[in-house]
Amino acid sequence: MNITKLEQELINTIACNEYGDDITDAKWFWSVSDDFGHAAQISGVVSSLKKKGLVDVDSQHSKYEHVIWLTDAGAELAVYEYE
Repeated sequence: MNITKLEQELINTIACNEYGDDITDAKWFWSVSDDFGHAAQISGVVSSLKKKGLVDVDSQHSKYEHVIWLTDAGAELAVYEYE
């Protein structure tokens, strides 16, 4: 599967996010978005990764309570240093 540089960057950002104890735990979307640094492009990158089965998103909550997480397939592609 081919992934773009921005897709890889978002996968790594999710993996390294301070929320959650495990790489596949749900993370606050607002926090991932802040860490990602490409606000204008994040929705397109998330959509692409979701179509590829690498991330999932729960948008059942309010605008500020969305969560995002790596699927097992997405976690396998993560390159990160977990502190």
